[in-house]
Amino acid sequence: MQGAPRRSGVPCSFYCRQGGFTLVELMIVVAVIGILVMVAIPSFLKMREKAKVSEAKANLGAIRITEEAFFAEYNRYVGNQPYTPDRTSNPSGRFAWVPGTRFSILGYAPDGNVYFSYGLEGVDLPTATENFTAHATSDLDGDGAYSIWHLTGGDKELYHDGADL
Repeated sequence: MQGAPRRSGVPCSFYCRQGGFTLVELMIVVAVIGILVMVAIPSFLKMREKAKVSEAKANLGAIRITEEAFFAEYNRYVGNQPYTPDRTSNPSGRFAWVPGTRFSILGYAPDGNVYFSYGLEGVDLPTATENFTAHATSDLDGDGAYSIWHLTGGDKELYHDGADL
């Protein structure tokens, strides 16, 4: 090669960079990726929990609608439904919906498996002071702290009573 500068007496491999990354550069990249992961994983877990809670909110809203429609037709609410599906033996995870419950009277059944157990309080007889109360409860992350949501007929608000979220 004509015109290329030459170093006299010192081999180029000692001073000249041949290409690639040094160990320090690779360690810096690994450290930056580690910091990003430490920030991202808690946010991801929180978003997963919020997605599970949205199931309870949607299902409680659907239960409210079916209860109000049932009341409009039969002049009474459906109540006295213990929590279903039963989650006492294994509180975390998804469970199949149990058919043939008092929710069937309403014509209500969620699609697929559910994270929460759902129950109804109240009486079946129409009274001026009684209303239905629907509950949703689940141990979303298996730590023993239950997320409990409820609504009462006539009230448009959902209430959170549990430790999760």
